[in-house]
Amino acid sequence: MYVAKPLTPIVVETGSRGRVTLRHLTLGTLKSLGELEKEGRSDVDFMVTALHLHIVDPDITLSEFRGWSRVDLDQIGRVWAADSQGFNQELLGSDVPGAFVAAYRSAPGKWAEGFRTIAKSALEEGFRTIARSALDALTEQRRVFTQQLIELAPGITAFQDHIAELIRPVLKTLDELPAQMRDAHGKLAQHGWYMDPELPFPVLWYLADLIADGRAVDAHDVLVSHFRDHAEAIERRLVAAFPHRSRIIAAAFRAHARKEYELSIPVLLTQADGVTVDLFGKQLFTKKAGGLAKHLQALAVDSIEAAFLYPLVTPSPISASFDERGPDFKGLNRHQVLHGEATDYATEDNGLKAISLVNWVAWVGRESTAAMQRS
Repeated sequence: MYVAKPLTPIVVETGSRGRVTLRHLTLGTLKSLGELEKEGRSDVDFMVTALHLHIVDPDITLSEFRGWSRVDLDQIGRVWAADSQGFNQELLGSDVPGAFVAAYRSAPGKWAEGFRTIAKSALEEGFRTIARSALDALTEQRRVFTQQLIELAPGITAFQDHIAELIRPVLKTLDELPAQMRDAHGKLAQHGWYMDPELPFPVLWYLADLIADGRAVDAHDVLVSHFRDHAEAIERRLVAAFPHRSRIIAAAFRAHARKEYELSIPVLLTQADGVTVDLFGKQLFTKKAGGLAKHLQALAVDSIEAAFLYPLVTPSPISASFDERGPDFKGLNRHQVLHGEATDYATEDNGLKAISLVNWVAWVGRESTAAMQRS
C-alpha cells in the first residue's frame, strides 16, 4: 500500500547565515497570517513574522530573526513565497516585503487560475489512477507521487472557486466562505475523518471534493497514508500539550503501533472526550444541553472557530445514536465501542480515525482558547 512521505522542506541558501530550512504553509500557520494582517503590521514585520512561523532550522527567536540583514530576509522571503508549498508566486521588484504581502493577498486568485489548467490535465486522470501507479512503487516513485500531490494542492481549492474561512481577511466579500469550510469538514466527518491542521490547507477541499465526486475511497486512502505516517508526531504533540494525560495517550499509541486496536481505539476515544472537557469544559458528543454544541452557539456563525467546531457537533457516524445508526450501520461509533456493543471495530483504519479525532479536538480546543484570550 502507498505510504505518503513527509512534505519536502523549503531550503534557502543565504549569503551570511548559511542554510535556512522552512516548512510548508499549513492550515494553522495560514490562520496566524490572517491574525497578523488584522493587527495592521508593517510589510517588513508581516514578512519577517510570517517567515519565522515556518522556520524549522536554525532554532531562532523572532527577535533574533528580526536582527538578520535585509538581504538575507529578502532572499528567504523570495524563495519561500515562490515555492509551491508557500504562496507559489515570485516576488518581483526591489520591495520584497511589499511584494510578499501582495502575494499573500492575491494567492487565492492565483490558485483558482492555476486550477483550471490542472483540471484539464492531472485531475482528469483521476487521483485513483495516479495512486494506483504508485502502489507497488519503490522509494523514488513514492517521492514523485507525493510531489504530484503537493503540486496539485495550491490549486485544489478552486473546485468551488472559494478559499476557506481561514483567509477570510483576504476575501472579505465572499459570504459563502464559512459555509464552504463547514461543508468540507462535514464531508470528512461523515466518513469518520477529521482534518490534520499540519496538512497543506488546500488538501481539505481536495479531499472533500473527492468525496463529493463519489471517490470517497481515494480520499480515505490519502488520509490513511497521512495519519499512518504522522502518528508518532501527533502523539508527541498530544503528550506535550496534555502532560497529565501523557501516560494514557502514550499507552494508546503504543497499542496502536502493536496493532492492538481493541485496546487503542477505546482509549483514544475516551481521551478525545477528556481533552474536550479540559479545553472547553464541556462534553464532546453529548446531545444534552450544555455540551459542545452550546459552545458553538455562542460563537459568531461566520467565525473561524465556529467553522473549526462544526465537524465535532454535526451529526456523524462516530456520534450517531441508536436511532440514527439504523440496522445497516457500519462505521466507527463511539457509543458502540465504549459500551461493548461493537466487536468488529478493531482495524487500523478505525485506529487512525480515532487518532484524527483526538488530534483535531486538541488543536481546535487550543485555537478556541487562544481566541478567547485574545478577545
